Amino acid sequence: MKQKIAALAAIFFAPMAALFAKRDLPCKGSPQALLFAIEQVGKKIFNARSGVQRRSQRPMVGSTLMQRRSIMKQLQDKVAIVTGATSGIGQAAARLFAQEGARLIVTGRRGDALDALVAQIQQAGGEALGVAGDIRSEALAERLVALALERFGGLDIAFNNAGMTGESRSVSELPLGQWQAVLDCNLTSAFLGAKYQLPALRSRGAGSIIFTSSFVGHRVGFPGMAAYAASKAALIGLTQVIAAEEGPHGIRANALLPGGTDTPMGRAATNTPEKRAFVENLHALKRLARPEEIARAALFLASDAASFVSGTAMLVEGGVSINRS
Repeated sequence: MKQKIAALAAIFFAPMAALFAKRDLPCKGSPQALLFAIEQVGKKIFNARSGVQRRSQRPMVGSTLMQRRSIMKQLQDKVAIVTGATSGIGQAAARLFAQEGARLIVTGRRGDALDALVAQIQQAGGEALGVAGDIRSEALAERLVALALERFGGLDIAFNNAGMTGESRSVSELPLGQWQAVLDCNLTSAFLGAKYQLPALRSRGAGSIIFTSSFVGHRVGFPGMAAYAASKAALIGLTQVIAAEEGPHGIRANALLPGGTDTPMGRAATNTPEKRAFVENLHALKRLARPEEIARAALFLASDAASFVSGTAMLVEGGVSINRS
């Protein structure tokens, strides 16, 4: 009996045996006394280890600092311009940028919607200034940057997001006026924005400029969307040139290519259950994006997390480019 207990103790209670040898325990060689001793030593080991565990759970100074860093806002003290901010992706991005600490200049066509957005941001503790206007206006592009400099002291981020789809017509039936209207809104407005934004970004020594392009015209061609596809594809070329020109000044330029997104503009193009189901099925994920999902991608490109990302056409399109099912 004693030999069996000793063998078990050697195999399973080696740490206890070491402590047992150092203690004056009431073991006179009887099996019962030996088991009693092992039980007592086991309790002491358990208590000792529990104390170590409890101490290890106390936050260390270094881990506290890391926790504080992890909850720092991604755009703290940054100044950003967001265009097309009265609805959809632009509105979601403006809210998210503000939540992450950016001070905002926002613009859109509808003054009432813009005022509501600014009020929401301010009520949540953020800072924003709204300027209603036509994004195709060079005077507006210049004014937005001037306000950023005047009110907030500089510019760090520009999200040129405003755009339109235009009428759905084949190339042979598309009036020149319609073609020009879409290019002016989607492409020329982005050029005008960049023209005034880049010197302000350069004066900061670094910055991020983002353009909302599309998978349409880049990976997929849809009938009836010639002007839209051409303007959005051209934005990628503009992005790449700016990235090459401004990289030595610390400025990153990227194009964001959303898939089908549940926005007012998107819903206008999928205004029947059949059309929506068709567009959803084009995506590998079999659904449309939420504006907030695209906004998070814009946040990444705007933030220091993308410090080595420039000149890219970043697809955020739910697998529409690769889906064949």
